[in-house]
Amino acid sequence: MKMKTSAITLAIVCSVLHTTVIFAHTRNGPAEEIEQGLTKQQRIFGLVTIYRAAKQHFAYFDQVPELDWDQTFIQYLPPVETEQSLLEFYQTLRQFAALLQDGHTYVTLPETLNNKMGNLPLNIDYVEDEWVIIERYPTGEIVKDDVPPGSIILAIEGIPAKKYIKEKVFPSVPGGTFQCKSFLMNKFRFFSCEVPIRLKLRYPDGSIHARTLHAISEKNRVYWDMERFEKYLWPWHYMERWNTETLEDNILYVRFGSCSHSIENKFAELIDSMKPPLPKAIILDLRGNTGGSTPIKTVRHLISRPAKWFLAKTRCSISYADARLQSASGKGSSREEIANEIFEDFPEYSPGWYSFFNDDIEPTTIHYDGPLVLLTDRMTASAAEDLVVILHGKGRAKVIGEATNGSTGQPIFFDLPGGGKVQICTCQSFYPDGRSFVGVGIQPDIPVKRTIQAIAEVRDEVLETALEYIRSNKMMAK
Repeated sequence: MKMKTSAITLAIVCSVLHTTVIFAHTRNGPAEEIEQGLTKQQRIFGLVTIYRAAKQHFAYFDQVPELDWDQTFIQYLPPVETEQSLLEFYQTLRQFAALLQDGHTYVTLPETLNNKMGNLPLNIDYVEDEWVIIERYPTGEIVKDDVPPGSIILAIEGIPAKKYIKEKVFPSVPGGTFQCKSFLMNKFRFFSCEVPIRLKLRYPDGSIHARTLHAISEKNRVYWDMERFEKYLWPWHYMERWNTETLEDNILYVRFGSCSHSIENKFAELIDSMKPPLPKAIILDLRGNTGGSTPIKTVRHLISRPAKWFLAKTRCSISYADARLQSASGKGSSREEIANEIFEDFPEYSPGWYSFFNDDIEPTTIHYDGPLVLLTDRMTASAAEDLVVILHGKGRAKVIGEATNGSTGQPIFFDLPGGGKVQICTCQSFYPDGRSFVGVGIQPDIPVKRTIQAIAEVRDEVLETALEYIRSNKMMAK
């Protein structure tokens, strides 16, 4: 698929833009050439690669009805035709892809830029109408002079924080929901690791502080002082991807921090090993779970009757059938005439879209069918959202916490000049009953809005609410 698409893209570049691209030279050329930027032809090729990949594969154009993708491509041609450094070029590509407003559709930087670009050694989120520090990484600057959780960011580089993030950060961040963007802005590299960043902060005690921090890259997040680091972080983020604890009243808490095969196997072993008395309820904590593979094994261990998959569909293009359909439509044929003409030869063909995941999910022989609560937040994304949708859609679980990320789907990847990549979401996903959650987020049954005070106190309001709900005896097994 990649080879075919690249060939189509190259032909378009040569015939429409009347230029020559030597892609092999871009991928294999000296590092110093990449550092200095790419040729005009290579930059055009990169833009066209994203344009054509989305044109053919992107599943969610209906989520951005105001976006004229063809016209937008034309508008982005002049910037890439103008001389740009490698970083400037990739910033342009990021903004171009971000216009599709999908959390699974974005541009990743080449390794040569990844080593030099990073983000603040902080994890921030929008709480009570403020950008608030949730957690921090123990860099030398922070270890020397701590930045307490619950601190409000008032300004970045002398610009009000809300204005800075809205105008200088969000345009390059993918996502169709605010919570998706606020999460991914902590992962995408926006700052040079060599240039200090000036912050104005209001600490939880009300005092105002000016701090200067350096950005750090992902690979340089070395936690040499683990005891100090553990004290910094929320108990559910990043540290233990898997943890179980029996709480009071025989309530089993399970930290399900990733949709990896390893975590799935641990959960299956946990359920298989249960002996009476069974837990009064299970709290499955999916906060901070950014996905992996759809955890069907986990679903099977949590149901007693068959469950429906989430609905999914992908764009289906069979050239000859599409051509026949276009021809028949152009002649003014009725729907019945088109169906007779096209589908007689292609009985499995669905014009434009192909639906899948239609079979039921069967329970395992040993399973837990007692009360179940799912905890969610803005970082509950992708395969973790698939899990929530299946269980919540069946009425099997109560969802407590914040709206989820609102982004799932299988991406397809394409190489870009200079060593980066673009990934494009290829399928749409829905609740089993057809409700949308991509671009919206799964809405909890019991919403819990965090407060700045609780963040400063490192207090878990979501878990407190879940325990209170279970103790109220309102839960029923399904």
